[in-house]
Amino acid sequence: MNVSTKTPEKNSETSKIDISKRIVLAYLVMIIALTIPILIIQYLEVFVDQTLYQHFVQAIFIGAVAVVGIWFLRSKIDKGIPVSIGLTNVPKAVKQFLLGFGLIAVPLIITVLFSKIFGWGEVSFNFSSGILISVMIGFVSTFFTDALTEELIFRGYIYSNLKEKFNTLISSLITLGSFVLIPIVIFLVQTQLGIKGYLGGSEIITGGFIITMIFFGSFVQYLRILSKSIWVGVGFHTFFVHMNSIIGVSDKNLIQYPTTTNQQPIQLTLMILLLIVFIGTIVYPIVIKRRKKSHNL
Repeated sequence: MNVSTKTPEKNSETSKIDISKRIVLAYLVMIIALTIPILIIQYLEVFVDQTLYQHFVQAIFIGAVAVVGIWFLRSKIDKGIPVSIGLTNVPKAVKQFLLGFGLIAVPLIITVLFSKIFGWGEVSFNFSSGILISVMIGFVSTFFTDALTEELIFRGYIYSNLKEKFNTLISSLITLGSFVLIPIVIFLVQTQLGIKGYLGGSEIITGGFIITMIFFGSFVQYLRILSKSIWVGVGFHTFFVHMNSIIGVSDKNLIQYPTTTNQQPIQLTLMILLLIVFIGTIVYPIVIKRRKKSHNL
């Protein structure tokens, strides 16, 4: 019986096409999630005079569209189990979220304590109800609009599908490339529709923005590989995006420094602590792995 040697190649090509289609479908979910809810809310003129609450409502709808969209793709198109894309049970998800959140929150808290101890500047805490509500709504909005939506689509759905066909490095690079490209796609779509959304409408995509996306995307991708879950990245993503509202010189910041404060030691301390966290996340798994090997010998 003759067996065609071209069959595996055809199957391989078919698999690659299937992966490409899945990435395109995931992009479509992202575009719909970040465009349609904004169009509807702007058309209905919901909370026109209350921008904060308008963003909150948009965020809920954006998150809902992303979750439903990815659930549909994973369960109906892929015929897979939604939990297999890096989701976990609720208790574990909460712990992992807090871990990712703390990767930035803890260095920031230590920096504030150091600035108080060494007298680098007078720190004031704006715990007024208006500021607290603004920060909390901002965190929830960021969670749905940026963190959950992007981590679920890219480090969840796209990366998990790629891992079925490629190794970790190739899958990560393709995921990173698609993540860096999506702001450009969203920006072009929203510009054509004349709406303000993903990049604020009037913003332009700069080289610095792309570089930030590459470094940020690389780190959260590493967190995804390390934790085998999207939730550490979701926590990190949430605090990273919303950090400017937490600390600064504006009276709208939760932690405020006066404009006369010497910002250099504060910024330097925070950068060093974040660098320690970054190095620690790389070194820690290596140390654990070596310890396990030594115990097994």
